[in-house]
Amino acid sequence: MENLSGARFLDGSTSDFLIDGEISFAVKDSLIMNAKKSSYIASYSFHDDVTGFEAADMLIEVKKRGVEVKVILDSKVIYTARAVKRMRDTAVL
Repeated sequence: MENLSGARFLDGSTSDFLIDGEISFAVKDSLIMNAKKSSYIASYSFHDDVTGFEAADMLIEVKKRGVEVKVILDSKVIYTARAVKRMRDTAVL
């Protein structure tokens, strides 16, 4: 991963490629809900579906717990989704 990104990992850092949707959603959810200090998310989009609402609600919840949350969305996608609005309304975005 360091070779692909050109960035060096700090000691103790790891990364995994998550290819299967079901497994990657479970890992993502766990990482968000167990965040202690920060949760930084980069996503192509958030849709008004179960996964979009669940992710938005989790990010809002951890933000309320005092976790620093930052979300980067693709600027070429038009965001009219209610999931995105929820995050904007609660200062997650």
